[in-house]
Amino acid sequence: MKSFFVALLLLLATISNAQSINNSDSISGKFYVDLSSAAFFDNLEFANYIEKGYTLTGFNIEPRLRFAVDNKYSISAGFHGLFYSGEPTFTTIIPVVTINASLTDKISMNVGTINGANGHGLPEPIFAPERALINQPETGLQFLFNGNYFEGETWINWEKFLFFGDTIQEEFTVGVSGKIQLLEGDKLNLNIPLYALAVHQGGQINETESLVSTLANFGGGVNLSLPAANGRIGVEALAFMGKDMSPNPHHIYKNGWAIFPKLYFQRKGLSIDVGYWRADSLMLPRGQQIFGSVSTVHPDYNSPKREIVTGNFIYSKQVAKGFCLAGKVQLYQVVTESQLDFRFAVIAMFNEEFLLNWRRR
Repeated sequence: MKSFFVALLLLLATISNAQSINNSDSISGKFYVDLSSAAFFDNLEFANYIEKGYTLTGFNIEPRLRFAVDNKYSISAGFHGLFYSGEPTFTTIIPVVTINASLTDKISMNVGTINGANGHGLPEPIFAPERALINQPETGLQFLFNGNYFEGETWINWEKFLFFGDTIQEEFTVGVSGKIQLLEGDKLNLNIPLYALAVHQGGQINETESLVSTLANFGGGVNLSLPAANGRIGVEALAFMGKDMSPNPHHIYKNGWAIFPKLYFQRKGLSIDVGYWRADSLMLPRGQQIFGSVSTVHPDYNSPKREIVTGNFIYSKQVAKGFCLAGKVQLYQVVTESQLDFRFAVIAMFNEEFLLNWRRR
């Protein structure tokens, strides 16, 4: 722990001799300090039979030293720390290293610690939003696409490494997230979101009686919006499918599905939506479990059919350069249980880049 504080003091001292810059002002062949942090209070008041409530409060911090070889290649290294309020010390302190390369003007690649800060743009049912705050940084391989008609990413996050003779299973998540832009303009905006996520547990060099498991979620639909009240009003209709793709399917549900139509209004910093979730026999290995059919409370409570009316109010504001405050209130009317659950959260985020200013004395 002493080494952690020494490293932190050295980085803060370095920042004090650095100047803040915009990403557009980045100069190749230079060193930078990248500093990101999030302090959070996320309270889930859940009393349904599938997922019980809990409170997440604390902060994470991730300082890095980055060297930009040129406009296409860079390498950064640092550490990621996670602290929960009420704990005597950090829960997690791990190294982070990323090599970034722009393969073309529309495709870039991250190797090592990949970027999962925005939850890969995945919807809440298949990727719980708190994972981006409390899970250790994702590590593996990531490709990001920014074309004229398609914007998205594909990645693999290796979560458990396997050594010869281990009694555990290797575990990784692979995913695809993006949207096909059909129409984009000041008036009509039409796109097709696409999602896929699979979680694998297995291995060939380990010694365990556990069965090989692969659970997958697939999703897609249509998103249409129009200008209204200095913002945009729209409708999104998504459909999801879940499948046990294990060599010997053994989970309680082999196949499942869901639909999720939603009405929304978005304005600068503000997002409001109302949706209806209808699912049958759906397993969500990385999603918010309230939407799934498998109980995390007790196996006797498994519920194949799920109906939930959702309501979200999210507001964010950049209060200073690199510093953003966000708050949200989410409602979940679980129709199948006549239960109203809710969550509210306040998150303060800092993300800024500093160009090192070396001075000769």
